[in-house]
Amino acid sequence: MIFTIAEGDAGETRWGLIWLRQAAGHDNGQPALPRSVDDVRHEVYGSIIVREDRTDGTGTAADVGARRDPEFIRAHAPKLALLFERYHRTSVDGLEHVPAGPALAVGNHNGGLMAPDMFALMVAWWRRFGVDAPAYGLMHDLPFHLPIARDLMPRLGAVPAHPANALALLGRGAKVLVYPGGDIDAFRPWSQRHRIVFGQRCGFIRVALRARVPIVPIVSAGAHESFRILTDGRDLVRRLGLKRLFHRLEVFPITLCLPWGITFGPAYYLPVPVRMHLRALPPVSWPSLPPEAADDEATVWRCREQVRQTMQDALDEMTREGRYGRRRLFEPDVSRATAAPAPPPRRPSRGAPRSAGSVFPAPPG
Repeated sequence: MIFTIAEGDAGETRWGLIWLRQAAGHDNGQPALPRSVDDVRHEVYGSIIVREDRTDGTGTAADVGARRDPEFIRAHAPKLALLFERYHRTSVDGLEHVPAGPALAVGNHNGGLMAPDMFALMVAWWRRFGVDAPAYGLMHDLPFHLPIARDLMPRLGAVPAHPANALALLGRGAKVLVYPGGDIDAFRPWSQRHRIVFGQRCGFIRVALRARVPIVPIVSAGAHESFRILTDGRDLVRRLGLKRLFHRLEVFPITLCLPWGITFGPAYYLPVPVRMHLRALPPVSWPSLPPEAADDEATVWRCREQVRQTMQDALDEMTREGRYGRRRLFEPDVSRATAAPAPPPRRPSRGAPRSAGSVFPAPPG
């Protein structure tokens, strides 16, 4: 999956609206189909982008994230935990730094479309805070057009990546996850796997300043070793003008992965088993800055660099610690073998409410 904040220019905005109108049967020389632009937007995105310059203006903040389904999450969380904590080996620390109230969680993106560390973070988050706590993620346009992802991700809390959606959710007191680097971070070449790659993107800072919420940096190491990107193809995208064709995607990676071998462009793949280490850092905030600071480019860039450098320093430290990387599928878990046996779980009394974490198997280690 690819999560980012949309910062398209006016041309892209107009193009997207024309596409939606054509999908609804307007502006194409044909009689209008019995579907409105609003209907198509719900069908394609699963939630409304509330900015009037991206829609026909009929959306409301309450519509954003409406497809998130806690019961669906509760039913399928154990499967995700099995896959992303057993097939892989995951350690997550620092979630005690997550503050009460609304906050913008900012992560580095790894692993292309499969993003194993993102799902591992979701499992750890649900285990600690419960599936009913309002938590959402901002996702790039592309996965909303892909099989499986377009149906699965909105039910897990994904909404289209746009500042208005983030502000609407934060205004309701929710936690919102964003990967500012989006596609350029998720598909960065192998040689840059230990780098935080945000490009020139600053939208997440503007959102945090306007909403007056803290940023919680979350840094991940290891997941980008689940495949190997030979080149991100950014020059090819620029020269051929492919950005609009591929739903704002700025990369066209050439990848070595299972089971396909060499792939061209974003593709699903089978990640090799890896050890992943994720760390939530203390919140970063600017309480002395007014919301209007979001319109000052110098201030925004300074705040953005503060967050990026904080995350890079943490990633450098995690790289030195070395608790990540590829592993053999049937490699024994030494931490579990040497740990004292856990006491048997207590059976809840009849009629007692089930705890939020009880839907999950215990994490490795």
